[in-house]
Amino acid sequence: MLTNCKLPIAIATAILLAGCDSGNAPESAKEATDSETIVISGRAADGYLVDAKVCADLNASNRCDESEPSTTTGEGGKFMLALTPEEANANIVVEAIAGETVDEDSNEPVKSDFRLKAPIDMSRDEQFVSPITTMVLDVMEQNDLSLEQAVEQVSKDLQTSADPLQNYITAKSSGNEEDAQAAERLHRIAQLRASISGVLDAYVRNSGTALEEVDASVSNILSMMTPQLLEVADASLDSEIPSDAFHADAVVHAMLGTFGATPAQPVPAEEDSAQPE
Repeated sequence: MLTNCKLPIAIATAILLAGCDSGNAPESAKEATDSETIVISGRAADGYLVDAKVCADLNASNRCDESEPSTTTGEGGKFMLALTPEEANANIVVEAIAGETVDEDSNEPVKSDFRLKAPIDMSRDEQFVSPITTMVLDVMEQNDLSLEQAVEQVSKDLQTSADPLQNYITAKSSGNEEDAQAAERLHRIAQLRASISGVLDAYVRNSGTALEEVDASVSNILSMMTPQLLEVADASLDSEIPSDAFHADAVVHAMLGTFGATPAQPVPAEEDSAQPE
């Protein structure tokens, strides 16, 4: 029986101001033997993420702590978490680890650490955690909105008819051409956000920003960049660049220049005016 389930100057200025293998996870969440346990199943992606850490964020830190229920994603980004009903009220956090977590879009390890999150949505059999659901949760938390209101706001911000909480990878196989195109666009926006998140997260942390302020700083910068990301995604679709030829990391490097090339080495304020050799 199915159980309930939920689940480049402007940038620098903003910063200165500021376990188990689940490859065989089932397609839906199913009731555990213990009636007080809820098994949450889902997928993690920008493209599906393999060997990423997943947890229930019980203390709302936006990170996976040792004491929190956790697991590791398998093929297709699949995961399962066994939670108590109380724990199921938490958000899901996914941590992609540089050099370990593999992005199935490229079948290569991700280059930078980044984190994703999503609310556990009791109306869905399978949870989906992505850069877009992360955006939904950020909007929800920062503006004190309901999930429905945050979804509506993100849809408006991204100028999309697609459900921001949906699995855009499976939706790309929709028999409806318009829906499939909307899902492909969402996937490209997600790829760009994930790539930029990794660069920004490392840069902000190394800029001396307090750990508890890092996520807000990254979220604010990403929000500022949304129009640029939409422009890039739309241009790639208008140019009919195929999905497997869209390389988000290369695009982000071009957008951010040397800022994106050396995320762990932020430029000190006194060197801001220095010209490259």
